Amino acid sequence: MFRRTMSQPSFRARLTVAVIIATLAALFPLAEHVRLPTRPTDFGIVWFGAKSFIHGINPYPLVGPGLTYDWDWAELYPGTAMVLAIPLSWLPEFVAAAAFVWISTALLAYAVTAKGWDLLFLFPSSAFIVAARAAQWSPLFSAAFCLPWLGFVLAAKPNLGAAIALASDSRRLLMSALAGGVILLVISLILMPGWPLDWIAKVRAAHVIIPFGRLGGFLVLLNLLKWRRPEARLILFLACVPQTGSWYDALPLLLVAQTRRESQILSLTSSFGYLMILLLIHGQPEAQFNREVSNLMIAFAYLPATLVVLRRPNDGKPPAWFPSRYPGPRLAT
Repeated sequence: MFRRTMSQPSFRARLTVAVIIATLAALFPLAEHVRLPTRPTDFGIVWFGAKSFIHGINPYPLVGPGLTYDWDWAELYPGTAMVLAIPLSWLPEFVAAAAFVWISTALLAYAVTAKGWDLLFLFPSSAFIVAARAAQWSPLFSAAFCLPWLGFVLAAKPNLGAAIALASDSRRLLMSALAGGVILLVISLILMPGWPLDWIAKVRAAHVIIPFGRLGGFLVLLNLLKWRRPEARLILFLACVPQTGSWYDALPLLLVAQTRRESQILSLTSSFGYLMILLLIHGQPEAQFNREVSNLMIAFAYLPATLVVLRRPNDGKPPAWFPSRYPGPRLAT
Protein backbone atom coordinates (compact mmCIF):
# COMPACT_ATOMS: atom_id res chain seq x y z
CA MET A 1 0.00 0.00 0.00
CA PHE A 2 1.35 3.40 -1.00
CA ARG A 3 1.20 6.08 1.67
CA ARG A 4 -0.44 9.46 1.07
CA THR A 5 2.09 12.13 1.90
CA MET A 6 -0.47 14.88 2.55
CA SER A 7 -4.14 15.11 3.48
CA GLN A 8 -6.87 15.41 0.89
CA PRO A 9 -7.15 19.04 -0.30
CA SER A 10 -10.38 20.99 -0.14
CA PHE A 11 -12.24 22.10 -3.24
CA ARG A 12 -11.28 25.71 -2.60
CA ALA A 13 -7.59 24.89 -2.19
CA ARG A 14 -7.56 22.81 -5.39
CA LEU A 15 -9.31 25.55 -7.32
CA THR A 16 -6.91 28.21 -6.03
CA VAL A 17 -3.84 26.16 -6.92
CA ALA A 18 -5.28 25.35 -10.35
CA VAL A 19 -5.86 29.03 -11.11
CA ILE A 20 -2.33 29.99 -10.01
CA ILE A 21 -0.62 27.25 -12.01
CA ALA A 22 -2.79 27.91 -15.07
CA THR A 23 -2.02 31.62 -14.97
CA LEU A 24 1.70 30.94 -14.80
CA ALA A 25 1.46 28.40 -17.62
CA ALA A 26 -0.40 30.86 -19.87
CA LEU A 27 2.61 33.17 -19.64
CA PHE A 28 4.68 30.69 -21.67
CA PRO A 29 2.87 31.15 -25.02
CA LEU A 30 2.60 34.88 -24.34
CA ALA A 31 6.35 35.08 -23.77
CA GLU A 32 6.93 33.09 -26.96
CA HIS A 33 4.77 35.58 -28.83
CA VAL A 34 6.80 38.48 -27.48
CA ARG A 35 10.05 36.73 -28.39
CA LEU A 36 8.91 35.55 -31.83
CA PRO A 37 5.80 37.53 -32.85
CA THR A 38 5.43 35.81 -36.22
CA ARG A 39 5.97 32.27 -34.91
CA PRO A 40 2.68 30.32 -34.77
CA THR A 41 1.75 27.94 -31.97
CA ASP A 42 0.40 24.43 -32.33
CA PHE A 43 -2.99 25.66 -31.22
CA GLY A 44 -2.69 28.41 -33.80
CA ILE A 45 -3.01 25.81 -36.55
CA VAL A 46 -6.32 24.66 -35.12
CA TRP A 47 -7.38 28.27 -34.52
CA PHE A 48 -6.77 28.99 -38.20
CA GLY A 49 -8.67 25.85 -39.16
CA ALA A 50 -11.61 26.84 -36.97
CA LYS A 51 -11.85 30.27 -38.61
CA SER A 52 -11.59 28.63 -42.02
CA PHE A 53 -14.35 26.15 -41.24
CA ILE A 54 -16.66 28.94 -40.10
CA HIS A 55 -16.19 30.71 -43.46
CA GLY A 56 -16.53 27.52 -45.50
CA ILE A 57 -12.85 27.45 -46.48
CA ASN A 58 -10.78 24.27 -46.60
CA PRO A 59 -7.69 24.94 -44.42
CA TYR A 60 -5.65 21.88 -45.45
CA PRO A 61 -4.21 23.35 -48.69
CA LEU A 62 -3.48 26.62 -46.88
CA VAL A 63 -1.21 25.41 -44.05
CA GLY A 64 2.47 24.73 -44.62
CA PRO A 65 5.82 26.39 -45.40
CA GLY A 66 5.28 29.55 -47.42
CA LEU A 67 1.50 29.11 -47.60
CA THR A 68 -1.34 31.28 -46.29
CA TYR A 69 -0.70 30.01 -42.77
CA ASP A 70 3.07 29.81 -42.80
CA TRP A 71 3.94 26.79 -40.67
CA ASP A 72 6.83 24.37 -40.89
CA TRP A 73 4.54 21.38 -41.32
CA ALA A 74 1.25 20.48 -42.94
CA GLU A 75 -2.10 20.61 -41.15
CA LEU A 76 -2.31 17.27 -39.33
CA TYR A 77 -5.25 17.98 -37.03
CA PRO A 78 -8.66 16.54 -37.93
CA GLY A 79 -11.74 18.67 -38.39
CA THR A 80 -12.97 17.61 -34.95
CA ALA A 81 -10.12 19.61 -33.38
CA MET A 82 -11.11 22.66 -35.40
CA VAL A 83 -14.69 22.42 -34.19
CA LEU A 84 -13.42 22.30 -30.60
CA ALA A 85 -11.41 25.47 -31.24
CA ILE A 86 -14.35 27.49 -32.60
CA PRO A 87 -15.22 29.06 -29.19
CA LEU A 88 -11.74 30.63 -29.08
CA SER A 89 -11.54 31.52 -32.78
CA TRP A 90 -12.90 35.06 -32.21
CA LEU A 91 -9.81 35.95 -30.16
CA PRO A 92 -6.47 37.04 -31.66
CA GLU A 93 -4.31 33.98 -32.25
CA PHE A 94 -1.78 34.53 -29.46
CA VAL A 95 -4.55 35.35 -26.96
CA ALA A 96 -6.49 32.24 -28.01
CA ALA A 97 -3.37 30.12 -27.53
CA ALA A 98 -2.81 31.54 -24.03
CA ALA A 99 -6.46 30.99 -23.14
CA PHE A 100 -6.24 27.41 -24.38
CA VAL A 101 -3.17 26.77 -22.23
CA TRP A 102 -4.89 28.36 -19.23
CA ILE A 103 -8.01 26.20 -19.57
CA SER A 104 -6.04 22.99 -20.18
CA THR A 105 -3.66 23.59 -17.28
CA ALA A 106 -6.39 24.57 -14.85
CA LEU A 107 -8.32 21.39 -15.61
CA LEU A 108 -5.20 19.25 -15.26
CA ALA A 109 -4.11 20.86 -11.99
CA TYR A 110 -7.59 20.48 -10.54
CA ALA A 111 -7.78 16.85 -11.70
CA VAL A 112 -4.49 15.62 -10.28
CA THR A 113 -5.02 17.18 -6.85
CA ALA A 114 -8.14 15.13 -6.08
CA LYS A 115 -6.41 13.28 -3.23
CA GLY A 116 -3.24 15.25 -2.57
CA TRP A 117 -0.58 17.60 -3.93
CA ASP A 118 2.00 14.99 -4.92
CA LEU A 119 1.40 15.07 -8.68
CA LEU A 120 2.03 18.80 -8.92
CA PHE A 121 5.65 17.92 -9.71
CA LEU A 122 4.59 17.16 -13.27
CA PHE A 123 4.16 20.91 -13.92
CA PRO A 124 7.87 21.87 -13.70
CA SER A 125 8.70 18.93 -15.99
CA SER A 126 10.05 19.56 -19.46
CA ALA A 127 7.11 17.68 -20.97
CA PHE A 128 4.63 20.15 -19.51
CA ILE A 129 6.74 23.25 -20.18
CA VAL A 130 7.26 22.27 -23.82
CA ALA A 131 3.52 21.64 -24.15
CA ALA A 132 2.66 25.02 -22.61
CA ARG A 133 5.14 26.92 -24.76
CA ALA A 134 3.75 25.30 -27.90
CA ALA A 135 0.10 25.54 -26.75
CA GLN A 136 -0.20 21.80 -27.30
CA TRP A 137 -3.05 19.41 -26.44
CA SER A 138 -1.28 16.97 -24.10
CA PRO A 139 -2.23 18.83 -20.86
CA LEU A 140 -5.90 18.78 -21.87
CA PHE A 141 -5.68 15.09 -22.83
CA SER A 142 -3.99 14.30 -19.52
CA ALA A 143 -6.79 16.11 -17.71
CA ALA A 144 -9.37 14.09 -19.66
CA PHE A 145 -7.84 10.86 -18.40
CA CYS A 146 -8.59 12.01 -14.85
CA LEU A 147 -11.92 13.77 -15.54
CA PRO A 148 -14.16 11.35 -17.45
CA TRP A 149 -16.72 14.00 -18.46
CA LEU A 150 -13.94 15.68 -20.45
CA GLY A 151 -13.50 12.67 -22.73
CA PHE A 152 -15.04 14.44 -25.73
CA VAL A 153 -11.82 16.46 -26.25
CA LEU A 154 -9.94 13.26 -27.14
CA ALA A 155 -11.45 13.46 -30.64
CA ALA A 156 -9.02 16.31 -31.37
CA LYS A 157 -6.19 13.78 -31.83
CA PRO A 158 -7.74 10.35 -32.47
CA ASN A 159 -4.46 8.45 -32.16
CA LEU A 160 -3.57 9.60 -28.65
CA GLY A 161 -7.23 10.00 -27.73
CA ALA A 162 -7.99 6.37 -28.46
CA ALA A 163 -5.01 5.22 -26.38
CA ILE A 164 -6.14 7.28 -23.40
CA ALA A 165 -9.81 6.33 -23.62
CA LEU A 166 -9.15 2.59 -24.03
CA ALA A 167 -6.60 2.50 -21.19
CA SER A 168 -9.11 3.76 -18.64
CA ASP A 169 -11.46 1.66 -16.55
CA SER A 170 -14.03 4.43 -16.73
CA ARG A 171 -17.07 3.71 -18.90
CA ARG A 172 -18.01 7.35 -18.53
CA LEU A 173 -14.74 8.42 -20.11
CA LEU A 174 -15.15 5.98 -22.99
CA MET A 175 -18.77 6.99 -23.59
CA SER A 176 -17.89 10.68 -23.40
CA ALA A 177 -15.09 10.15 -25.92
CA LEU A 178 -17.33 8.19 -28.30
CA ALA A 179 -20.40 10.42 -28.05
CA GLY A 180 -18.36 13.61 -28.14
CA GLY A 181 -16.34 12.35 -31.08
CA VAL A 182 -19.49 11.55 -33.07
CA ILE A 183 -21.04 14.94 -32.35
CA LEU A 184 -17.85 16.79 -33.27
CA LEU A 185 -17.49 14.71 -36.42
CA VAL A 186 -21.06 15.47 -37.53
CA ILE A 187 -20.58 19.21 -36.94
CA SER A 188 -17.26 19.20 -38.79
CA LEU A 189 -18.80 17.41 -41.79
CA ILE A 190 -21.63 19.91 -41.90
CA LEU A 191 -19.12 22.78 -41.94
CA MET A 192 -16.61 21.13 -44.32
CA PRO A 193 -17.89 17.86 -45.86
CA GLY A 194 -14.68 16.84 -47.63
CA TRP A 195 -12.13 17.40 -44.88
CA PRO A 196 -11.50 13.72 -43.97
CA LEU A 197 -9.96 12.96 -47.38
CA ASP A 198 -7.64 15.97 -47.19
CA TRP A 199 -6.68 15.13 -43.62
CA ILE A 200 -5.90 11.50 -44.40
CA ALA A 201 -3.71 12.57 -47.32
CA LYS A 202 -1.74 14.93 -45.08
CA VAL A 203 -1.31 12.32 -42.35
CA ARG A 204 -0.07 9.73 -44.83
CA ALA A 205 2.60 12.11 -46.06
CA ALA A 206 3.76 13.07 -42.56
CA HIS A 207 6.77 11.70 -40.69
CA VAL A 208 5.31 9.70 -37.81
CA ILE A 209 6.80 7.14 -35.45
CA ILE A 210 5.51 4.43 -33.14
CA PRO A 211 7.52 4.45 -29.88
CA PHE A 212 7.13 0.69 -29.48
CA GLY A 213 9.26 0.21 -32.61
CA ARG A 214 12.13 2.34 -31.39
CA LEU A 215 15.28 1.29 -29.52
CA GLY A 216 14.22 -0.58 -26.37
CA GLY A 217 10.56 0.01 -27.10
CA PHE A 218 9.71 -3.67 -26.77
CA LEU A 219 10.35 -3.35 -23.03
CA VAL A 220 7.01 -1.56 -22.61
CA LEU A 221 5.49 -5.03 -23.04
CA LEU A 222 6.44 -5.54 -19.41
CA ASN A 223 3.32 -3.55 -18.62
CA LEU A 224 1.33 -6.62 -19.63
CA LEU A 225 2.43 -8.10 -16.30
CA LYS A 226 0.24 -5.43 -14.68
CA TRP A 227 -2.48 -5.42 -17.33
CA ARG A 228 -5.27 -4.96 -14.76
CA ARG A 229 -3.95 -1.50 -13.92
CA PRO A 230 -5.09 1.38 -16.17
CA GLU A 231 -1.77 3.17 -15.82
CA ALA A 232 0.03 0.09 -17.21
CA ARG A 233 -2.35 0.02 -20.16
CA LEU A 234 -1.85 3.75 -20.66
CA ILE A 235 1.90 3.31 -21.07
CA LEU A 236 1.48 0.37 -23.43
CA PHE A 237 -1.22 1.93 -25.61
CA LEU A 238 0.59 5.25 -25.91
CA ALA A 239 3.69 3.40 -27.07
CA CYS A 240 1.72 1.65 -29.81
CA VAL A 241 0.03 4.58 -31.57
CA PRO A 242 1.62 6.72 -34.33
CA GLN A 243 3.02 10.03 -33.09
CA THR A 244 5.10 12.90 -34.41
CA GLY A 245 7.90 12.28 -31.92
CA SER A 246 7.56 15.44 -29.85
CA TRP A 247 8.46 15.62 -26.16
CA TYR A 248 5.10 16.99 -25.04
CA ASP A 249 3.55 13.61 -25.90
CA ALA A 250 5.34 12.22 -22.83
CA LEU A 251 3.21 14.27 -20.44
CA PRO A 252 0.44 11.67 -19.88
CA LEU A 253 3.11 9.21 -18.75
CA LEU A 254 3.76 11.35 -15.68
CA LEU A 255 0.25 10.57 -14.47
CA VAL A 256 1.29 7.07 -13.42
CA ALA A 257 3.00 8.47 -10.30
CA GLN A 258 1.24 7.64 -7.05
CA THR A 259 3.54 9.19 -4.47
CA ARG A 260 5.52 12.40 -4.21
CA ARG A 261 8.79 10.56 -4.78
CA GLU A 262 7.49 8.83 -7.90
CA SER A 263 6.22 12.14 -9.25
CA GLN A 264 9.59 13.77 -8.62
CA ILE A 265 11.51 10.91 -10.26
CA LEU A 266 9.34 10.83 -13.39
CA SER A 267 9.48 14.59 -13.73
CA LEU A 268 13.26 14.64 -13.37
CA THR A 269 13.95 11.72 -15.71
CA SER A 270 11.73 13.11 -18.45
CA SER A 271 13.35 16.53 -18.06
CA PHE A 272 16.81 14.98 -18.29
CA GLY A 273 15.75 13.30 -21.52
CA TYR A 274 14.71 16.64 -22.98
CA LEU A 275 18.04 18.11 -21.93
CA MET A 276 19.71 15.37 -23.95
CA ILE A 277 17.74 16.54 -26.99
CA LEU A 278 18.99 20.10 -26.54
CA LEU A 279 22.58 18.93 -26.13
CA LEU A 280 22.82 16.15 -28.71
CA ILE A 281 20.17 16.44 -31.41
CA HIS A 282 20.35 19.50 -33.62
CA GLY A 283 20.19 20.35 -37.31
CA GLN A 284 19.06 16.91 -38.46
CA PRO A 285 16.42 16.05 -41.07
CA GLU A 286 12.94 15.85 -39.58
CA ALA A 287 12.50 12.09 -39.93
CA GLN A 288 15.85 11.35 -38.27
CA PHE A 289 15.21 13.92 -35.55
CA ASN A 290 11.85 12.34 -34.72
CA ARG A 291 13.40 8.88 -34.53
CA GLU A 292 16.15 9.96 -32.16
CA VAL A 293 13.74 11.91 -29.97
CA SER A 294 11.58 8.79 -29.78
CA ASN A 295 14.57 6.75 -28.63
CA LEU A 296 15.12 9.24 -25.82
CA MET A 297 11.42 9.16 -24.92
CA ILE A 298 11.62 5.40 -24.51
CA ALA A 299 14.69 5.68 -22.30
CA PHE A 300 13.65 8.65 -20.15
CA ALA A 301 9.84 8.58 -20.14
CA TYR A 302 8.33 5.22 -21.10
CA LEU A 303 10.76 2.95 -19.27
CA PRO A 304 10.88 4.94 -15.99
CA ALA A 305 7.06 4.97 -15.97
CA THR A 306 7.08 1.22 -16.63
CA LEU A 307 9.47 0.58 -13.73
CA VAL A 308 7.20 2.58 -11.43
CA VAL A 309 4.17 0.51 -12.42
CA LEU A 310 6.01 -2.81 -12.11
CA ARG A 311 6.42 -2.17 -8.37
CA ARG A 312 2.66 -2.36 -7.87
CA PRO A 313 0.37 -5.37 -7.50
CA ASN A 314 -1.69 -6.42 -10.51
CA ASP A 315 -4.94 -5.76 -8.67
CA GLY A 316 -6.55 -3.19 -10.96
CA LYS A 317 -6.64 -0.50 -8.28
CA PRO A 318 -5.30 2.67 -9.91
CA PRO A 319 -3.93 5.86 -8.36
CA ALA A 320 -6.63 7.92 -6.68
CA TRP A 321 -6.82 10.52 -9.45
CA PHE A 322 -7.57 7.92 -12.14
CA PRO A 323 -11.17 7.28 -13.17
CA SER A 324 -11.95 3.70 -12.26
CA ARG A 325 -14.70 1.15 -11.76
CA TYR A 326 -13.47 0.91 -8.16
CA PRO A 327 -15.33 3.16 -5.72
CA GLY A 328 -13.25 5.52 -3.65
CA PRO A 329 -13.81 8.11 -0.94
CA ARG A 330 -15.72 11.21 -1.92
CA LEU A 331 -13.79 14.36 -2.67
CA ALA A 332 -13.75 17.02 -0.01
CA THR A 333 -15.69 20.19 -0.79
